[in-house]
Amino acid sequence: MKFFIKQKLFFIYKKYIIEDENRKKVYSVKRKLMSLRRKIKLYDRNDREIVYIKEKMVKVIPKYYIYINGNEVATITKNITLLKSSFVIDSLIGKYEVKGNILDKDFYIEKEGIKIATIRKKLISIRDCYEIDIKDGESQSLVLASVLVIDDVLHEKDS
Repeated sequence: MKFFIKQKLFFIYKKYIIEDENRKKVYSVKRKLMSLRRKIKLYDRNDREIVYIKEKMVKVIPKYYIYINGNEVATITKNITLLKSSFVIDSLIGKYEVKGNILDKDFYIEKEGIKIATIRKKLISIRDCYEIDIKDGESQSLVLASVLVIDDVLHEKDS
């Protein structure tokens, strides 16, 4: 299933709207801009929080904790690499690898060597815009949360 994440910038919050392949809003996202520790929240159509992401406070390597419905379900850590970006997601449902291209615009997520999602960042845009294609049967919440973390780590300087 395809999703589109579109950034909307406000003074206190960085907001995103997530649309399905029919361009209907299915989720919204808020990240407080003025905070010591980054916190990202994903809400459903009825403004109920379903995913909460928080950054590890003291760190050498970026690490985030992902909570779904109040339970910690995964951590995502950026690997140290020279040219291409790479992340590892350790979750209750398995271990995933996120690999990107040299420009940090296109990514894919693998589980046990099988590609389960592709992520493309729109190259020419005033605000961040992503297209995410998630394989049927995979955790949409976990993949979308991972994309938000990738954006936070790699493209925060662009905002």
